This record gives sequence, C-alpha cells and structure tokens, in this order.
Amino acid sequence: FIFKGARQQIRKKSPLLVHPLYCVDAVEVGYKKGGLKGIEAEKEAFVKSLQHPNAQGLIHVFFSMRKTSNIPWISKKQLKSAPKIRNLAVLGGGTMGSGIIVAALRAGMNVTLKEINDKYKDMAVKRIEGMLQGYIKKKRMTEEKYNQLLSKFTAQTDYSGFKKFDMVVEAVLEIVDLKKKVFGELESVCSDDCVFATNTSTIELPLIANGLNQSSQSRLIGLHFFSPAHIMPLLEIITADGITSNSTLASSLVFTKQIRKTPMVVKSCPGFVINRVFAFYGGAAAYLVTRGVHPYRIDKVLKAFGMPMGPFQMMDLAGIDIGSHAGVIMQKAMNDRLDVNALFPKMLELKRFGQKTKIGFYSYANGRKPEKDSSLDAIIKGVRKSEGNPKNITVSDAEIVQCLLLPVVNECCRCLDEGVAIRASDIDMGSILGMGFPPFRGGIMKWVEIDFGWKKTEQLLNNLTAKFGSNMWKPCQYLKNLASQD
Repeated sequence: FIFKGARQQIRKKSPLLVHPLYCVDAVEVGYKKGGLKGIEAEKEAFVKSLQHPNAQGLIHVFFSMRKTSNIPWISKKQLKSAPKIRNLAVLGGGTMGSGIIVAALRAGMNVTLKEINDKYKDMAVKRIEGMLQGYIKKKRMTEEKYNQLLSKFTAQTDYSGFKKFDMVVEAVLEIVDLKKKVFGELESVCSDDCVFATNTSTIELPLIANGLNQSSQSRLIGLHFFSPAHIMPLLEIITADGITSNSTLASSLVFTKQIRKTPMVVKSCPGFVINRVFAFYGGAAAYLVTRGVHPYRIDKVLKAFGMPMGPFQMMDLAGIDIGSHAGVIMQKAMNDRLDVNALFPKMLELKRFGQKTKIGFYSYANGRKPEKDSSLDAIIKGVRKSEGNPKNITVSDAEIVQCLLLPVVNECCRCLDEGVAIRASDIDMGSILGMGFPPFRGGIMKWVEIDFGWKKTEQLLNNLTAKFGSNMWKPCQYLKNLASQD
C-alpha cells in the first residue's frame, strides 16, 4: 500500500520524470529481499537513470547554475572586495517593490520604502506585512522572526536620510521620463558611492542613464526581478557598455547572492533576454489561435510538455495588460520578426486582464483556480473575422510545442550572436528560473540539443516558415552556423 501510494504521488507531481520511480523500485527490493539486494538494485537504477535524457538535462542544470555568477570581465578579487548591501532603499511599494523589500528583509538588510504619499505608503506597508505573514501561515517563519524583520523596516514619503544607503532600487511605473526624474532626484540626496538600480522589464539602460550626470552613470544598473519578486529565484542583471562600472556590477552580484537569487548578467537591449525571447512564445501562441487552434488546447499541450502552465494561463497570471505593454515594445524592436494580431488588443479592449479582473482567457470567478470560459469562443471568432478569417491550420501536439518554442530558441541564438547573453547555459537557467521551463529538459537551448540537434532544428524552423509564411520561424544565421557544425 505504501509503495503504491508513493508511485501515485510521484506520477501526479512529476509525470515526466523517471528516476524518482527507479528510487522507489530500489527501496522496495531492499525492503522485500534485504539490504544487499537493495543496494544492487540501486546500482542498476543509477545506471539506468544516467542513460535517460532526463539525466543529461538535470546534470547540465547542476553545472550551469554554478556558472551564472562567473562573469568573464569581473575577477574573483573584485567580487570578494565588493561590500555587502546593509542599508537598502526601495522607491515604489507596488507588488514588485513590496516583493523586493520582503526579499531584502529576509536577507537581514535594513530597508526603507519611499512612496509618493501616505495613502500609497500605508497600502504598501499592509502588502509587505501580508507577504511576511504568508511565511508564518506556511510555518516558514516564527512570530518572533516576523517582528524582528519588521523592526528593520521603515516607510516614508520623502528623501530624508538617503545618504546612508548602499543601494537604492527604483521600482516605479515603466515610464522612461518618470524613471529619469527619479534618478535625477536621487543623485542630489544619495552618497557618491550609492548603487542606483532600476527595476525595469523592458526599458533600455541608456535611456534611463540620461537622467543622471555623466559622473554618476557608472553607478547605474538594471535589476529585472520576476514577479512575485520575493519568490521567483531569477534576477536578470542588466549592464550597458560605457555606463555600468565593474564595481557596480560586482556590488549587484553580491546583493543577488545576499537575497538568494540566481543572477543572469545580460547587456541592455529591448526586453533584455528572457522577456525578449519569450515574446515569441506568446506571439506564436496568438498566431495559432487566429488560425483555429484553441487556447485551451495549446495550454494543455504545453503543460504536458512540462511547463508549469500554458502560455494563456501564464498571461492571465502575469496580467494581460502588463504583457501586452511589453509586447508592443518588443514588436517595435523586432521589426518584422514578431507577428502582430488582434487577439491581445481585443482582450485589453474588453478589460479581460486575467486574475486581477477575475476574467481573462479563463474565468476566476471562484478564486485563483482557472476555469474554462464559454464566452472566449465568440471573442476568438470576432478576432479571426477582423483578421480576414485566415484559413484553419492542422497541427499535431508535437508541432504546437515546436511552433511556440523553436522561435524562442531562434531568438536566443540572436542574443548570443549579439553578445547580449554571455553563455547558452545562462539562457537555459533563465528559461527555467524565470519562465518555468522544465529543468529535466536542461533549459530551452539544451532541450533542442538533446531532442533534435541543431541541424534538425534548422530543418524544423524552415518547415514552419514554409507552412505559415511568417518570418517568426525563419532561422537566424547563428543557428544556421550551429546546424552546419552538427
């Protein structure tokens, strides 16, 4: 009964993994036939596990995780000499700012929130207290620890005392002029060695740097947290040539370690890496919907592949309004590579933003659990009509996975070609920790290497380009070079 229950739990929690079941098999042999037989069964299971593709992916993740903080132009000496962040200020106490504050408090820092008025300040304080109380409910924090952390937290509406801060993280709205104005103010109230960090998901660093004097621009860095910021383990660190100094980057890497995040250092460009490459994930999903493939089928297929949720449920969770804002920026930057259609604009027009409005691609009338919504079909029909009723396409489940993920891989290759990302393994870690790509597949780049190889990947992209007639699947030169070496 116990072994049967263990196997059922494993199949429910990790249906695509084999090695947990091998472990149970070995334990059962030891239980029934004695310890020596159990050890022999364990050896056999270990060898069998190593021969499975899951092992290639997970071993790659193990070593890739340890490479992310190895930055070629930052020496170990620079990292070791970079001071820890002890006093942190966060500007803006929205969902993102509050999450950053909670992560910093849990790392033992003294944290100050600066809001624009008492109303927003009080709302932010309640939000932060609620996040911390969530740890108590889950028995991951005691009342005593909770009170201790809150004693290190203050909230205010002015810049008094800002000379003491080692780092200031700006988490205001994604508006360039607003961010420039904020950093212009910080320059006059902070010490000369304070690190200026902007929490942005789309805005290029040089645009924000224009708000600072030339002498202060070297202190500017981008810290792209993923929501919810106190939980998500990835921190995309954005640098820009001629702006961010090595000492600023070293301080940011130390800060990342303090708050227990995995860093991914990238060069500034529209969307940076993770938002830039996964814009094609959402773009391809929308393209298929306007060609007759239902969103619920797409979500089901991607979840079966190993994603924690499909693209449409993910958009509901993140907020379709936020995703669409980033999508518009990415479409402008990608020229003709990223298809534009009427699906997301229609959802915005109807104010179906996802969980926050109780309705998106799914209904959330009964809480956070997504439920299929019958009114979605009429919306899709209207969108298709506005697009000229494109001809329905027939795609297998395997083709749906390839349609959505291979253009992401293609854009990853462009990021490597442009030097925006340091290593393919960094992108793999970013895809796993930032977007929930299944770890046992090794990350987005390792997946194609294991499952297809680069030559076949190029062929698949060429086939999709011919089938759909869109540049979204057209293989880039970097990927073609990899294919030629395969």
